[in-house]
Amino acid sequence: MELITDPLSIEMNNRVILKKVIAAMEKCGQDAVYYERTQKLLAEIETYINDLSLNFDAEIECHDISFQQILKATELTVADEYSRLVDKIYAYMELIREFEGDKLFIFVNLSSYIGNEQLQEFVNTVICVSFK
Repeated sequence: MELITDPLSIEMNNRVILKKVIAAMEKCGQDAVYYERTQKLLAEIETYINDLSLNFDAEIECHDISFQQILKATELTVADEYSRLVDKIYAYMELIREFEGDKLFIFVNLSSYIGNEQLQEFVNTVICVSFK
C-alpha cells in the first residue's frame, strides 16, 4: 500500500526505485538474450582501460568490472517530465507496479490537484488497466 497525500511531491527517481531498476537491468543483462553482448561489453571496457594504462610508467591494473558498476556509473534516471500531473501520477503507478509489484495506492484529496475531467480520465484508465 502507498499513501499519497501530496501528488506534487511524487519522486520517480528515488533511491529505492533506482536500485530496483538497476537490479532489473542487471538481471536482464545476464539472461540469454543479452548475456553474450554484456560479456563482450565488459571485456571491451577492460581492454580499453588496460590499453589506456600503457600510457603511464606506473603499473596500473584494471580488476574485474561488474555490469552493476557500469549501470551505476551511468547515473540512470527515470523520465519524469510530464505536461499533466495526472500523467505523472499514472506513470509513477506503472513504475511502482513494474519494479515493486502490485500495490494499493491511496490518494488523499486528489481532486484538489486535478480537475474533474482529468480525474475521471485517470479513474477510467486505472480501472481499464487493472482489469486486463
